[in-house]
Amino acid sequence: MNLNSYQRKVIQDLENYLDHLKQNNGNMINAFSSYWRESGITGVTYTNHIAKCPHVCFKVPTAGGKTFIAVNAIAPLFDFMQSYISDKSKLVLWLVPSLSILQQTAKALKDPSHPYHLHLKSLFNGRVNVFEREEVISGAGFNRDSIQDSLNIVVMSFDALKSTNKDNRRAFKENGALASFVEFQDTSEDLSEFDSTSLINTLRRMRPVVIVDESHNANTKLSTDMLNNLNPSFVLDLTATPKENSNIISYVNATALVKEDMVKLPVIVYNKEDEQSVFVEAKVLRDRLEQRAIQQLNNGGDYIRPIVLLQAESKTNEDSTDYEKVRQTLIDLGIPEDQIKIKTAHIDELKGIDLLSSDCEVRYIITINALKEGWDCSFAYILATFANKSSETDVTQLLGRVLRKPFARKQKEIPLECSYVITASKKFNSTLEQLSSSLEMIGFGRKDIKAPADEIEVIDNQGQSGNSTFELASQENISTINPIIKTELDQGNIQPNGTENNVVITENTDSFTQITDLVTTYQNEAKKQDLEEINRQEVEQQDGVKNGTIKMNDYKMKDKFKNDVLSLKLPQFVIKVQNNGFFDSGEDHNEPLKRAFLLKGFKLANQDSNISIENIENDIWQLNVDETEKGNDSTLVVSRLKQKDIQDLIQQVAQMTDTSQINQIESSIFNSFAKKTFYPVDDADLRSYIRKIATNWTREQRISSIKNLPKVASLFKAKIDSLMSSFASEQFKFFVSSSQIKAQPAFKLSPKLSIPSVLPLTYEYQLYEKEAEANSLEKSFIAELVGLDNIYWWHRNLNRGKGFAINGYLNNHYPDFIIMTKSKHIILLETKGNMLDGSDSKYKLQLGNTWANLSNSMTPSSEYRFKYFMVFEKQTDLENAYTFNQILTVIRNL
Repeated sequence: MNLNSYQRKVIQDLENYLDHLKQNNGNMINAFSSYWRESGITGVTYTNHIAKCPHVCFKVPTAGGKTFIAVNAIAPLFDFMQSYISDKSKLVLWLVPSLSILQQTAKALKDPSHPYHLHLKSLFNGRVNVFEREEVISGAGFNRDSIQDSLNIVVMSFDALKSTNKDNRRAFKENGALASFVEFQDTSEDLSEFDSTSLINTLRRMRPVVIVDESHNANTKLSTDMLNNLNPSFVLDLTATPKENSNIISYVNATALVKEDMVKLPVIVYNKEDEQSVFVEAKVLRDRLEQRAIQQLNNGGDYIRPIVLLQAESKTNEDSTDYEKVRQTLIDLGIPEDQIKIKTAHIDELKGIDLLSSDCEVRYIITINALKEGWDCSFAYILATFANKSSETDVTQLLGRVLRKPFARKQKEIPLECSYVITASKKFNSTLEQLSSSLEMIGFGRKDIKAPADEIEVIDNQGQSGNSTFELASQENISTINPIIKTELDQGNIQPNGTENNVVITENTDSFTQITDLVTTYQNEAKKQDLEEINRQEVEQQDGVKNGTIKMNDYKMKDKFKNDVLSLKLPQFVIKVQNNGFFDSGEDHNEPLKRAFLLKGFKLANQDSNISIENIENDIWQLNVDETEKGNDSTLVVSRLKQKDIQDLIQQVAQMTDTSQINQIESSIFNSFAKKTFYPVDDADLRSYIRKIATNWTREQRISSIKNLPKVASLFKAKIDSLMSSFASEQFKFFVSSSQIKAQPAFKLSPKLSIPSVLPLTYEYQLYEKEAEANSLEKSFIAELVGLDNIYWWHRNLNRGKGFAINGYLNNHYPDFIIMTKSKHIILLETKGNMLDGSDSKYKLQLGNTWANLSNSMTPSSEYRFKYFMVFEKQTDLENAYTFNQILTVIRNL
């Protein structure tokens, strides 16, 4: 078993990173920066999770062979560390999130005939020991003598080293079976609260390499504390979906898995009328796949026995389709009972069964959510789910189970190159979106979903199916797939309670003939990409690694709108200023309105200084400087004070003089704010304001504030923010009424968008090839909006510095939608759920209406008319706001 091309690249990335770590004398921050800078990527920062221990991540999609990659990473890691770890024993602690992954990983690593074990033996001179938790706790083969000069791998679950239950606490107790380690090891850095013979201290002294499988499941503070307790020498994360704070050093593009025949893509999705039809369709489709598999075997191909995963509902729901009902329904369809197995949290009928064996009869597996990460059977081809009832998490996990391709090689029969999902969803759009999101969650793209064109509720009426996120196939390619199967059902070829062979399949009704072109086209497009282009994309995508995400994709403005839209400038507020100063004598000119202009003349010294702390609860914290990394900028850290230090602090504060208490409050509160938190207020004014308030407090109030600094700092911030906002609001009103604030054409929409996630469907009238993702309320509005015949184009506005903003006096407002009607009305529209009628709604509505009024009175006048609307889902008491039904009537008449 050899590494494929992208797996080799991952190991090369690791070796390259280790070289940078050496060149930077072990400085993890500098090594990470220089590693990415070598690829032309700057600004990527390292997150220091564990003191004195490199902690990095491989991002590899589901079915990408993460375990084999990790097996190959062990040797270069120990080669790197041998220069500064004197202990000759090599310990790898392999942490997994679930029992199923633990069993699978331990079995593969222990099996002397398994490629993983054989590969490790070739790398470590045949000396490889693999243990599970019970074996190391009992000392079964795990002692000082037996592990010398060997590679030792201990496979455990994340929870096994968390002292959260009685069984797990065994790892923290005195253990005579491990006493042999104490005599030869330095115990000075043991965790003092646990015995030196405990498993946790034994592992800690050996400074293990820790491999964290599916590391997105180990991102809690408890998990980080557990890793710190292990005192690791290196931590390597493996995941398809890294968290934001992951230090990614290698990224595998999903395209690479397609090129290496690792996955069954695309995913073909069928939507059926009801649950009974899902069962029937699953049987028809599976039997046809097996027919093709038999043909392939007879022609010298691989043995494959296609399996259906049926997602049942928990028996706690009286109306659910539970697993016993599913089993009986399958039997009623004529499926032999020995072909049906149940795998739930409490029932495991798969135990001891080799699903890949030609002697195995299993063709249907019923589960609820037991087949999670780590369960692998490449013969699983079909996921049958009742999407209206299934949780998104469970569907995501199960979808990953049908993606792995048998034997990681191209199959001769094209239908065996795909995976399939069958659902009975009344909201097929939502189901497709959920499945697409599921693919993205496990490292793939929305383009890998395919659906029959006649089952999509809303598509681009221009017939540009290639622009749809689901890449809807043309009518001649795929639209007849479902009708053929429906016709077959109508003709009575499938009879409930019939015999095993009650499905009549003939050559002229073989629906796979219609999908061959679709799948062939998909695979050719995936593989024909020039390698240089793929590498370029991967490098570009990696500048998102500091957030654990992919680089944003670019989508062009549609050609039919370009001439009109690219010449359009949306108005924004400007304020009149003069060259010699703010409203002094001199030549006038306009500048974009910024809040700082409105705060000219604002002084905290002139403001109310009443802050009450009478009801504040005792919650004692400390502020300190983090000096973990020498030579780098220090960071102010807020941490909760330990209980044993509280009484000492109270006593110290009580003994301070009044002046010392005031100085302490001034310094601590001031230093708790980041620079420019209250811009343009200067530091002297801020310090004086804090000191003024502290001076006016009683001695008891000052003692209470020192004991509760973070809460008191929050009170100060809220007070000052409120004072500044009130001042800016009054100034804005004055300058608008005196015509010193106006609207002026300013903002041009970009010819292309750069966005990380998009709407899964292409809607009529949208301005760009793809529009940014929206929430459910916004999607409901889009669906209604595109039904109006006076819409010319619409755009889902971007936010936070990327889209159009009404530059306000409190903050900038990014409306959800920009809409243009055929009569040249430009509409800014903000949607609000009924629960989102908070304090900012009134501000945004007032700001938006002011924007519309000033935009319509610009000089010279514009050819466009401007409107602003705030829309609530159902009802609102806010004056000048609308409900969904009301706004559609208003827009229809513009």
